[in-house]
Amino acid sequence: MTDVRPGRGEIERWTAPLVHPAAHLVTGVAGLAVVLAWGLFGARSDAVTGAERQLLVRLNGAWTPGLDAAARWTNAVFSTPGAAVLIVLVVAAVALATRRMGDALFTGFAIGVVYSVVWVLKIIVGRPRPPALPHPVAGVVLDTSPSYPSGHTAIASALVVVVFIVVRRTDARWVVGVVGGLAMVWTAYSRLYVGAHYPDDVAASIVYAITAGPLIYQALFRIDARLGAVAAVNRRALTA
Repeated sequence: MTDVRPGRGEIERWTAPLVHPAAHLVTGVAGLAVVLAWGLFGARSDAVTGAERQLLVRLNGAWTPGLDAAARWTNAVFSTPGAAVLIVLVVAAVALATRRMGDALFTGFAIGVVYSVVWVLKIIVGRPRPPALPHPVAGVVLDTSPSYPSGHTAIASALVVVVFIVVRRTDARWVVGVVGGLAMVWTAYSRLYVGAHYPDDVAASIVYAITAGPLIYQALFRIDARLGAVAAVNRRALTA
């Protein structure tokens, strides 16, 4: 997905600027543009919506008790309250691994910002949710917020992308990439299965997080570094 420059304290220091920032700028802006443009088109296209509706009916028709249970679990874990809990857990894990609360808080903040931008896209596109499917999954209360992009898929993708960026060891990145990729795909599928989203809603969240997530991380890192430099100058001025 991306990489970071080595910094001081390789083991302890996780947050660092990204390699090739210009490439991430181009990729991030292009990804945002594509996601927004497709959302504005697909939300207003009866042909696209109709074809996607047929796919939802087929997926929902292949229901099993096991899929229902897994979908209920996913719906709860990656809901907005669940997202807050997940971010807190990531902050705690990074703090324990690095002994740097600053790195941990920055990681959680970056995940939150990447996730929050999805709600701006939802408001701009304003796509209605899919109509009810033949098999309602018991225990899953569908949101009434705009459908595009998927919030559940967005938080899963934002977690994977940001954690992949900040983790420094190669073997740990493999774990994050493989396990996180499976979590993203399953979350996307489960949202289609319960009829909460159209296929391009979940695809948009994944594309957005992978392309724009590193750009947002880099922008936040630069702002944080600039504020830190200003604070250091002020401290020196006060002690001079």
